[in-house]
Amino acid sequence: MAPYFRFALIFFTLFVIIKMVLFNLRKNDDWYLAAIFCNILFLLLAIFFTVRSTYKSTNPGSISYLDVVKTALKPAMLYAVLLSGFVYLYYSKIDSGFTRVRVVETTKKAAQFYDIEKQKNTDIELLKIPREEYIKKAAQSAEFIYSPFVACTLSMIGLVLMSLLYSIIISWAWKAYLYKV
Repeated sequence: MAPYFRFALIFFTLFVIIKMVLFNLRKNDDWYLAAIFCNILFLLLAIFFTVRSTYKSTNPGSISYLDVVKTALKPAMLYAVLLSGFVYLYYSKIDSGFTRVRVVETTKKAAQFYDIEKQKNTDIELLKIPREEYIKKAAQSAEFIYSPFVACTLSMIGLVLMSLLYSIIISWAWKAYLYKV
């Protein structure tokens, strides 16, 4: 098995295990940001260990910076695709109440915002519509933003961009400093 495939699968599996443990402990809402940061860390580790295992015993003069970047992008893209599929499955089948909870939170915040701004007599264009319509529009926006498809798409875009950035940084650090490992 190629190192990029192995490390992408290992860290993807670890993330799925952590996410499912949090879901079963009913801590998925409390630890939402921690899970996201764990995801980013696993992406970074998959890239690093792939580069390390691929170029550990290679002569530094025989590899180019672009070769290291391409090697670093392989596990990152595989991880991004696998994780995006899991995100869609998770929010559509496993934690299907996530969208509903976020919509309720958003409508509460929208109602509070509307009331506060009305008391201040601010001239915001949105406040010229009735309160119920404003809250309804906020709920519709929240339903779209927190839908499984949008979560999947945004996680894919974010992971691809982070993968590119991390691959460039790790490749630079590998060629410049860490090659002596």
